[in-house]
Amino acid sequence: MHAAAMRTSIVVTLLVLLAVAVAGYWLYGSWKDKKKQDPEATFIKPRLLLSAFNVTSITPDRTNLTMRMRIDNPAPIGFTVDSVRYTIYMAGQEVMQSRYAKAVAFKGHDTSEVALPVVLQNQPLVRVLRALKEQNKDSTDYRIVTAVYTGLPFLKHKPLRYDETVRGPSFLIPDMTLERIQTEHVGLKNMSFNMIAKVYNPNTYPFKFKQMSYRMDVNGETLAQGRVDSLVNIPAKDTATVITPVELKPSKAFASLYALLFKPADTQYAYSFECKTVSNSKMIDNSRMAFSAKGNLKDVVQTVKAARKQEDKAPVASAR
Repeated sequence: MHAAAMRTSIVVTLLVLLAVAVAGYWLYGSWKDKKKQDPEATFIKPRLLLSAFNVTSITPDRTNLTMRMRIDNPAPIGFTVDSVRYTIYMAGQEVMQSRYAKAVAFKGHDTSEVALPVVLQNQPLVRVLRALKEQNKDSTDYRIVTAVYTGLPFLKHKPLRYDETVRGPSFLIPDMTLERIQTEHVGLKNMSFNMIAKVYNPNTYPFKFKQMSYRMDVNGETLAQGRVDSLVNIPAKDTATVITPVELKPSKAFASLYALLFKPADTQYAYSFECKTVSNSKMIDNSRMAFSAKGNLKDVVQTVKAARKQEDKAPVASAR
């Protein structure tokens, strides 16, 4: 009985070893075939690759992006990523570090994509972008240093570490200024004027504004707000004019309109503008941009009095 049991044990062991050898040979053959197509392919260790950066919103204080990472798992078994720590360098300068704490499951012999949120404070980012602009560079190196913590027993406290550098286009933050407020019509029942802003695009590629919305506050009170649904072309390395037409009833905003027309030197304004972008660059297409400007009304309504004088001098038919 003991001899038979031993023979059975030996046979089972040999069969298991044979199965492991066949599986190993098959895995190695699959890896070699994959290696021919992709020289960077790994045998067992999962590989992390940067797919893209997508700008989701730009505000005066910070820039939000989505970093898309591709994880290639050549192993036959799946695994779970418990958390990811990542640091991003741009042009050799650290611009952010963060941690993604949500668990993500990956299948064996599969390639999956994970989207990681990136929040960049504009102050350090602007320093890097300003240096690139001074050097007249429209592309730069993006380095991502990543530590991936998995649920694998043999890697429980030993993260998989990756350090990847890719070359990509640099996105320089556009600059928007409120140039002037120009009256079109002043009457007892209604008033219309245009808020004229200038947008400078320092990038080497154009884009468009869509779904624009604006708000103008005067001395802390909202004078006007609204939407503009047309498209505005923003050419590369050039300035575009964005006009937002406003129509008001003087009776509903008398104090603000009075300050606008007659006391601009004593009046503060706050102008905010939001939009989405249309671009051939996947990095910024359909991203949200927000701009703001504050100052004294006398700096932007200097043309109002001139416009009113022109209206007074114009023939009655033209004034209508």
